[in-house]
Amino acid sequence: LLSKRPCTLVKLVLRKADVDDFEGSRFINCLVGNTVLTSLDLSRNKIGHAETLNTVHPHLITAAESLAALLRSSECSLQELMLSWNMIRLDSGLELARSLAVNKSLTYLDLSFNALGHDGGQALGVSLIDNRSLRTLLLVSNNIDATACFVICVGIEQNPSLRVVSLDENPIGEQGARSVMNVPTVVGSRVKLSAARCNTSLRDPQFWFDQNSPCRKYSLDMSVSYDRSVMLKLLNIVANHPTFIISKAHYQQTKSSKPT
Repeated sequence: LLSKRPCTLVKLVLRKADVDDFEGSRFINCLVGNTVLTSLDLSRNKIGHAETLNTVHPHLITAAESLAALLRSSECSLQELMLSWNMIRLDSGLELARSLAVNKSLTYLDLSFNALGHDGGQALGVSLIDNRSLRTLLLVSNNIDATACFVICVGIEQNPSLRVVSLDENPIGEQGARSVMNVPTVVGSRVKLSAARCNTSLRDPQFWFDQNSPCRKYSLDMSVSYDRSVMLKLLNIVANHPTFIISKAHYQQTKSSKPT
């Protein structure tokens, strides 16, 4: 029905419908080319259940990976996507997060109660830098640590369209909490950012940047999400401080890197 034209269905709710990766992937593939459907609710399903099989059989396409392909499509018309209470994680979570960098239709995305974690959270933060359509992003309880939280916060600062972001119930730690508190000093009241009921007592050993003492030498790899976010934060700090300057900067392209 959804793949046939003309299909006038604008909103589809499949909440708590026992949709797994195999059913979801086939269903989502039928949405490619559909330019009418604007709201899709797949919350409380089994999307991500086959992720462990995906590591053994990399050619297996999960529902989240199919969604990522749909969001990358220039014909994607989805404006609201609800995916809360699934099991989106690992490679599928990465693909879905990265697809937001090129998507131009979504304004509302709910990924609450999944498991994006360290890598997925960072990938999403980097995507926010290029995304220009999202206005509401819900990431409640996604095991987002301090490093991922920092990258997301930098993405929020660089994104002019976001209005509401929820990082509630994540283990963002002390460093992540500081990153959250710093966002209003950059964007003012433009974004309503929530981090309620987060574990802020943890310290992330991978989080080495101290924005309160930024004056030092840096060697940053722009292909690494965290390093790229540190660079953007440094540029912001220098631009808004009366005495800080970058005394010397050198860019070197590695042999394995590709021009962007």
